[in-house]
Amino acid sequence: MRRFAQVAGLGIGLAALVLQICITVQASMAAGRSFFGSLVFYFGAYSQSQNGLRPSRWASAREMPISLS
Repeated sequence: MRRFAQVAGLGIGLAALVLQICITVQASMAAGRSFFGSLVFYFGAYSQSQNGLRPSRWASAREMPISLS
């Protein structure tokens, strides 16, 4: 049962990621960007949001990480 839940979670997560990238790239191309520019826009926005969340994850940890990676 646990393995099924892991595989189901993986499938749902991958499907959501593909749906998100399809919607974002289509909207970005409709705004006038090229396909490549839309991919750069998508991954750039993802990187910025993840970097913005990183300090809050560190603050909630019991001790600060040694490396920044």
